[in-house]
Amino acid sequence: MKRNLLRTFFKWLPWTLVVFLGFYIYVVALYFLYSNQQRVVKYTENDVHPVHDHPVVEMPEGFDSSEKIMLFRRLRFNKAQQRSPDIKGPGEDGEAVYLTAEEQKEADRLFEKETFNVIASNKVAMDRRIRDLRPKE
Repeated sequence: MKRNLLRTFFKWLPWTLVVFLGFYIYVVALYFLYSNQQRVVKYTENDVHPVHDHPVVEMPEGFDSSEKIMLFRRLRFNKAQQRSPDIKGPGEDGEAVYLTAEEQKEADRLFEKETFNVIASNKVAMDRRIRDLRPKE
């Protein structure tokens, strides 16, 4: 009986060690993953990249602060909300844009160079309305 118990113990010992070692590596990895979050460097608008010597946060042309960017986006959103719902055109409310045979031929030619449909893109208004597909809550 004692001999069978020892045989069973040594039979399962390697697998027990493998499982324990795997669990230990998993716990250590989680510790380093989550404890390292506090050491992440947060850059601001005026910081310079430590290696490449350029501003870390690049401002779009014409903007000198993130507050001005957000104000611009807010104004653009409000303007889009006030747009008349009666306007109809290609691409409005997410509808398809249909091209004539001649336009399609030109679009296929330009697609090789531009990798998008330039003709259809030019027909669609930049401030078109897109259908809201989010679920109603």
